[in-house]
Amino acid sequence: MPSTTADPVSKPAAERPGWLSWSIAVLFGLFFAYDVFEAVGNLVGIVGTANGLAVPVLPLGWVVLIGGLLLPVVAFAIAFWTGRERSLGEQAVRYLVALCVVAAISLSVLAMFGAQQLIDLSV
Repeated sequence: MPSTTADPVSKPAAERPGWLSWSIAVLFGLFFAYDVFEAVGNLVGIVGTANGLAVPVLPLGWVVLIGGLLLPVVAFAIAFWTGRERSLGEQAVRYLVALCVVAAISLSVLAMFGAQQLIDLSV
C-alpha cells in the first residue's frame, strides 16, 4: 500500500537562463576583442615602422607583440572556463578581474618597452 504521507522531495535548483550567461560573456568579450584589436594595431604599426626604417623587429619585440595579442584571448578563455558553473555575479566579476589584469599587464609592458626597444635601430 502506498504511503499517503508526502515524502520530502528535494526540489531541483532553479536554473538560470543560459542566454544570460552568454550575454555576459558576449558583453565582456567585446571589451576583450577591443584589446585584441589594439594589439593587432600595435603589431601592424611596429612592423610597418620597422619596414619603413628598413630595420628588423627584434626577437624581444616579436615576443612582446605576440604576447600582447594572445594575452586578452587567454584571459577571456580562463575567465570563461572558470566561471561557467558559477552565478551570474561571479561570472561578471571573473571577466572584470581578467579585463583588469589584461589592462595592467598591457600598460606595464607599454611603460617598460617603447617602439625603440622593439626594433633594431643600430642597423
